[in-house]
Amino acid sequence: MAYDEDDLFIDDFDFVDDDEDEAPAAEAADVDEEEAPAKPKRKSSRGGKRGGRSKASAEERETAEEEQADSAVEEEATPEVPAVPTDHVVHVYEFGKYRRTIGREFTCEDAEAFAKEFNRTSAAHCREGIVGNKNEEPAQAL
Repeated sequence: MAYDEDDLFIDDFDFVDDDEDEAPAAEAADVDEEEAPAKPKRKSSRGGKRGGRSKASAEERETAEEEQADSAVEEEATPEVPAVPTDHVVHVYEFGKYRRTIGREFTCEDAEAFAKEFNRTSAAHCREGIVGNKNEEPAQAL
């Protein structure tokens, strides 16, 4: 399909409204210049070896102390969730015979999820993961 150049440029498109955006920005710039605080002084190139501490570092320390105090209050207010016992393991069987036990303890849900994914990915190698209790001995064959 051939395009006619006259048809392409019939409509005017306003991608950016420059007139509307410039007016508030110009007014805001005027207000900011009048009320803007003085720029902070540059730190000396000597790394603060003059013996005095700057106000900025003192303010930073104060805010850091306040944040630590706030986090300590939050930690005290947060109730401790009882730990879920990790009393399950996953036993690996290869060709129906016990091969080994995964050297990590799991919660019941995590062990089932691990065994499901292990079985999905190792089926081509004739391996199977079975969830068991860590206090019980695994069966020697399936």
